[in-house]
Amino acid sequence: MQHYNITETDAREDKLWKLFHLASEATQGYPAAKEALLYSAAKLAGNSVQLLRIIYDSHYQGLGAFHMMELPYLFGPALLLPNQTYDPRLKTSLQSVLRQVAYTGKLEGTAFSPDTRYGYMELGQSAEWRTGDYDILSMAEFWDKVAQTPCPSGNYGAY
Repeated sequence: MQHYNITETDAREDKLWKLFHLASEATQGYPAAKEALLYSAAKLAGNSVQLLRIIYDSHYQGLGAFHMMELPYLFGPALLLPNQTYDPRLKTSLQSVLRQVAYTGKLEGTAFSPDTRYGYMELGQSAEWRTGDYDILSMAEFWDKVAQTPCPSGNYGAY
C-alpha cells in the first residue's frame, strides 16, 4: 500500500500504527474529505466550507487521535472516559471553535477548496488550531481509486 508506506519489512508496531491510520482515514477521513469536496464545489448558499481535522494524541490506551475523542473535552470527562487525564488547553480550543460556530455560523481561518490540497484547519499536540499540511486531496484520490478497483475473484481470503 504505497500511499500509506506499509511494507512487509515494517516492524510489527509500525505496521499496526500504519494500519490504524489507514483504517481511520478509510472510515472517517475519506468520507469527510469527499463531503467537503462536494460542499465546496457547490458553494451552498454562498458560504465557504471549512474542514477540521483533529490529530491530537490523547495517549488513551495507545490509540492516538480517534473518532469521538473530542466529546469529553466538549461535554466533560465523565461522559466517555472518566479515568483519563485531560489537557485543559485542548478543552479551551475545542470549546472556542464550538462557541464561534454557534454564534457566527462559521470559523475564522482557512476555507477548504478543491483548488488547494491543504485548505483545512488542524488541531494537534500544541492544542492550537493551525492550517493543516496533510494532502487531503491525495488521500481522497487514493481511496477513489481503491473504490473503483474490482476485487480479484476467488481471492477474498488471500490477504
